[in-house]
Amino acid sequence: MFVKFKKLSVATGGAICALYALGALGISPAWAGEAPDWKTKDGTIPVTVTLKSITKTEGPIYVSIQTRENYRSMKGFGGVLSELTLGDITQTFKVERPGNYAVSVWHDLDDDGRFSMTEDYKILDGWGASGNAPEDREPTFDDVQIKVDESGATVPVEMRYPAN
Repeated sequence: MFVKFKKLSVATGGAICALYALGALGISPAWAGEAPDWKTKDGTIPVTVTLKSITKTEGPIYVSIQTRENYRSMKGFGGVLSELTLGDITQTFKVERPGNYAVSVWHDLDDDGRFSMTEDYKILDGWGASGNAPEDREPTFDDVQIKVDESGATVPVEMRYPAN
């Protein structure tokens, strides 16, 4: 399991439950520990993902592109970005066929291979999702889906980071 609780003192209010955090990323608890195996063989249709507002360069960023059937599973397309810059980063991944997909992003700020949060569920890592991921509940595939046609898609993903 990659959810790791860290004992830190945090202000009350604004805590997000662990299920919401995991759902927002669209990944299963074992995803990070098995990163080389989760990725489906690349296809030929380009999906260009722009990660917006990266505020930290420490740790890798995991990008997962999943169909409805594979949402929140260990199956999908994508990759790991390890050379980061502040601001926006654009990377192209490839999927096998046109359709609806969800793009989920996790920035492992402390590079420990675990989605870190405090005991009261305050998120300590960065994350982002395509579409309109709600902040007050666990997102559904319908909230975060994007359409990829035969020529591909361009997807902006606003990164979210914990307040210091």
